Amino acid sequence: MLHLGSFFKFLSKNKLYTAINIFGFAISLMFVIIIADYTVRQLTTDDFQEKGDRIYTLGNEEFIGSAYKISDDLVARYPDIETICNYLMGDPSIDIDGKKMTVPTAFVDSCFFDVFSFKLIDGDRHSALVSKGNVVVTESYANRVWGTTQGIIGKPVLFASEGVDNKGITRVVSAVMKDIENSIFPSKIELLVNMGVVADSYNGSINKEDYGNAGSAIPFILTKENSDLTSKTEDMAAFFKEFFWIYEGGAMKEVTLTPLKDMLFTELDVYADLNQGNKSFVIILLSVGILILFFAVINYINLTVAQTTLRAKEMATRRLLGATGKEIVWRFIGESVLLCAIAFLIALVLSAIAEPFAASLLQSPVSVLKGISAGRVIAYIALVLAVGSISGVIPATVVSRYKPIDVVKGSFKLRSKMVFSKGFLVFQNIITIALIATSITMSLQIKHMLNAPLGYNYKNIIDISAWQGFHSFEQISSFKKEALQLACVKNVGLSAGTPLSGGNNNTVSYGPDKMVSFQVLYGDSVFFNMMGFELIQDNHLAGKGMCLNEEALRQMDLSLDAPEFKLGKNHNSIHSIAGVYRDFQIRSKIGEKYAVMLKNLNDYDALFQNPGDDAFNYGPWNILVEVTGDHKEAFDQVAALHDKISGGDIYDGAYIETKIEESMAKEKNLLSIVSIFTLIAVLISALGLLAMSTFFIQQRRMEIAVRKVFGSSDSQILGKLVFTFMKSVLVAFVLAIPVIWVAMHWWLESYIYKISISPLIFIAAGLFAVVVAALTVIWQSLSASRANPAQAVRS
Repeated sequence: MLHLGSFFKFLSKNKLYTAINIFGFAISLMFVIIIADYTVRQLTTDDFQEKGDRIYTLGNEEFIGSAYKISDDLVARYPDIETICNYLMGDPSIDIDGKKMTVPTAFVDSCFFDVFSFKLIDGDRHSALVSKGNVVVTESYANRVWGTTQGIIGKPVLFASEGVDNKGITRVVSAVMKDIENSIFPSKIELLVNMGVVADSYNGSINKEDYGNAGSAIPFILTKENSDLTSKTEDMAAFFKEFFWIYEGGAMKEVTLTPLKDMLFTELDVYADLNQGNKSFVIILLSVGILILFFAVINYINLTVAQTTLRAKEMATRRLLGATGKEIVWRFIGESVLLCAIAFLIALVLSAIAEPFAASLLQSPVSVLKGISAGRVIAYIALVLAVGSISGVIPATVVSRYKPIDVVKGSFKLRSKMVFSKGFLVFQNIITIALIATSITMSLQIKHMLNAPLGYNYKNIIDISAWQGFHSFEQISSFKKEALQLACVKNVGLSAGTPLSGGNNNTVSYGPDKMVSFQVLYGDSVFFNMMGFELIQDNHLAGKGMCLNEEALRQMDLSLDAPEFKLGKNHNSIHSIAGVYRDFQIRSKIGEKYAVMLKNLNDYDALFQNPGDDAFNYGPWNILVEVTGDHKEAFDQVAALHDKISGGDIYDGAYIETKIEESMAKEKNLLSIVSIFTLIAVLISALGLLAMSTFFIQQRRMEIAVRKVFGSSDSQILGKLVFTFMKSVLVAFVLAIPVIWVAMHWWLESYIYKISISPLIFIAAGLFAVVVAALTVIWQSLSASRANPAQAVRS
C-alpha cells in the first residue's frame, strides 16, 4: 500500500519543485491532448461513410475535378461504376425574413444520400434531392431560421438571386440533415440543392451540353462491389483523348482516381471547396507534441533525482525499518503516477478552455470533452500510467541503490555524476535552438512574402462584386457615378477579374502538340490606371488587339516586338498584340508565373447600352473603388452607398490588401503554432536547466565552501557555476546548426519567392538560448556563491 503522507509533506515543503513538475506535466499533456484530438480527427476523416471504400474522385495529373458532362460518358462506358455524384460549392443569395444573405450551398446530384452516409433528421434520403424544386437544409440552418428541426418539411426557401429579372425562385424543404462533421465536405454547408439547377442559378458554363468548363465539378464515383475501376485509368485517358479538349490538345495526359480516404491529404489541386489537410503537418505536429512531453518527462527525472538528497533520511529510515529496495522503487513510481494524474486532470481542463483558440489556430474543429469515448478514456489512463511509470523509474532506481550508511556518512551526495541528465540537457537545447531558428526563419519568410513586389497597386482599393448585390447594368452605372461624388473616393474602375482573383482561365491550343493556359483580364481605362501595370511595349493598337505579359511571350516563344500571336492547332486564329506588360503577380502564390492576356475596353458604357454575349465575356465582375483617408470611414461610406443603390442587398466589399493578407493565413497560422511550441520548448528547457542547476549546486556546496575559504570571490564562483551550464548550450548550438540548415532548406523549398538563410538566424537563436540559460541558472548560482561556508560544512 502506498502511504502518501510523507510525500505530500515533502511536496508542501518544496513548493518550487512541486509547481515546476505539475506545471511542466500539465502544459505538456495539454498539448498532447489537443494534438491527439486533432490528429485522430484528421486520420479518421469520413471513416463513417459506409461505402467509403468504393468511392473515388475523378481527376488528372494536376487537379481533381472534371467537366459536369463527363459523368454520363463514364457511366455508359464502364460497367464497374454504380453511380456518379457530382459536387460543386456555391454561395447563392437567400432571402431570410426580408434580409438577403449568402448561404454556403452544395450543388449535388440526386444520388448524394445514396453514395454518402450523412444522417437525416427528417425526410427520405432516396428522394430528398430528386426534384430541382427541393432543398435539403442542415440542422444549423433550420435552427437559425425556424428555431427547430421538426415540422419544417415543405417550408419555402427563397433563392433571391435566381429567376426572371432576379426576382427569386422558391424551393421547398424536402429533408433536414445533421450538420456535417469530420468530413472532406465543409462543415459550413447549410443547404443542398440538385446539381441540375447549377447552370441557371450559378454558372452557365456548368452544364450537360458541352465539356467547355473542364474543372467545373468534382465527380465522386461509386464503384460496384468487388470491381477494379482503378485498373482502367489508361483506357479512360485514351477514351477522353477522343473528345475531351484538354486531352485532345495534350494539356492533360493522365486520368487519376483518388480514393475517398486519401482525399484529405491529396497532393493534387482540388478545384472545389473541400477540406484539405497536410499529412506532413500532422506528422510534424504529433512529433513536436511527443517531443514536448519527452522534455517534461526528462525534467521530472532530473528534478526528482536532484531532490533525492532531500529525501535521503526518509528513505534511509524506511530501509532501516525493513523496507526493501523494490518497495522503494514502487513507492517512487507510484508517487510519479499520482503526480502525473493530477497534472493530467489540470491539462484536461486547460485543453477544454483552449479549444476555441486551438480550433482557430489549426483551422479544424477541436472537441476534447465532447469527443471523449470509452476507448479514449482507456487511452488517457494508459498515457498517465506510461508517462508516470517512465518518469518515476530512473529516480526510483537511483534511490534504491544507496545504502542507509551513505546517508549517515554524507557520501550519498557525491555518488551520482548525472551524465545522462547532462546529455538530455544538451538534447533539449538542440531542439530549443532549432525551434527558435525555425520561428525566426518562418517570420522572416512570411514578412518577405507580405512585402513582395506584386507588380501592381493594391493599396487603398475596395474590391466589390458587381453582381452579388446589383442586378442590372443601370445599378452598376448609378453606383459608379454616385461613388465618385463621395469625398473619400478617388476613382472607380470596372473589370472582369483582378490580379488576385486571376480573372478567367482560357486554355487554348498553340500548334498541334501544345496548349497555353492564359489568365484573362478585361477592364476599363480607370482599372488599368488604378492597377498601375507597367507597359513595356506599346504597339499603338489599343482596342484592336490583346495585350500580353512577358510570361505569355515566353511560353509562345515570341519576341518583345512581335506584332501578333497565332492560336489554334493550325495557328489559324490570329490576334494582334496591342502591347506588352511587365509580369505582375497573379493570384496569391508569390513567384508563380502565369501567361496573361489583357484587354483595355476603355469604357463600359457602350457595353451597358448594348448588352449581349460580351456582357458575360467582358463583365464587369468587379467594381474597384480607390479611396483616400481613413480606411474604416471610407469603407463604411461605400457600403452605405451600395446599400442604397442595391436596396439593401448583399455587400461583399473588401480591401484588396486585406484579401492578400488573408491569403497568407495558412502561413501565419503555421508561424503561430511554431512560435507557441518554441515558447513552450524554451520554458521547459529552462525548467530542465533549473533542475540541473539545483542538483549541481546541491552536489557541490562543500566544494564551493572550500573555494571561498581559500579566497575565491563571489563573482569568481558565480562565473564558474554559470559557465558550467553555458557549456551545454554551446555544445547544443554547434550540433543544432546542421539540423536547422537542413530543416529550413526543406521548408523553404515549397516557396518560389523565398529568403536566403542568413548566418544571423543561427547567431540570434544561439544568443537567445544563452540568455535564457543564463537567466535560469544565475539566481541559483548567485545564492550558492553568497552562502556562508560554515552552513555547507554543518550540512
